[in-house]
Order: sequence, then C-alpha cells, then structure tokens
Amino acid sequence: MIKKVIICLFFVLLFLLTSCNSNHFNELPNDNDQQEEEREEEKITITLKNDEKVIESIFILPNQTIELPILEKEGYSFIGWYLDIDNEDSRLSFKVSFSEDTTIYCKWEQYTKGLIFELIEEEYFVIGY
Repeated sequence: MIKKVIICLFFVLLFLLTSCNSNHFNELPNDNDQQEEEREEEKITITLKNDEKVIESIFILPNQTIELPILEKEGYSFIGWYLDIDNEDSRLSFKVSFSEDTTIYCKWEQYTKGLIFELIEEEYFVIGY
C-alpha cells in the first residue's frame, strides 16, 4: 500500500514539475527592454548621398553628435558634406548633430595631375599641385 502511495506521489510531483514553464519568468516586464524600445522609436535617420545614390543611412538619437566620414574617390578631392548640394552656405562641419530626419550630400571637385598655376599681374605662380 505504501508503495502505491509513493508511486502516486511521484507521478503527481513529476506532472507538476513538467507542467511548469520556465518561460513565465521571461514574460515579466523588463525596464531595460522597454527603454531600448523607446529609444529605437525616437531615433532619426541621416541619409548620406553621392549625387542621387544612397551611400549609407545612419540611425541616431535626436541631437546626438556624430562624426561624418571623409570619402575618397579616384581623380577627385572630397570637398565636404552639404545640406543642399547647390548651396555653398549649407556646408556642414565634420562633427554635427541633427534634430530630425535629414539627407546630406557629398561634394567632389575633379583635380588634374601636375602643378596648378594662377596668373597674377601677367606672371604665373604655382598655387597647388
């Protein structure tokens, strides 16, 4: 008789243990997860373009300072990043922050190999190479 009771208790305990799901503990709200989700929602997108081609999209928090990359292109000098490619006054510094989604454009200047001369008062002077 005692054997039957022990066997029954064993199966009841086994049933209880196997019916417990360890995932119940993971369902508790986690403040870090909630904060991370909130931060993801408030991120803005900075789109870097070369002509009309997207080079990269950067996701940052509003007003977060970032350092813009310096690009290289064979046969060209990288002039900088601009909010408006046709407006010289819209040039950005390389450390900048944004408060909303923004598209910025890189500007290039083609260079030639050799010395660069400038005519000043009927004489040529080397001003670059």
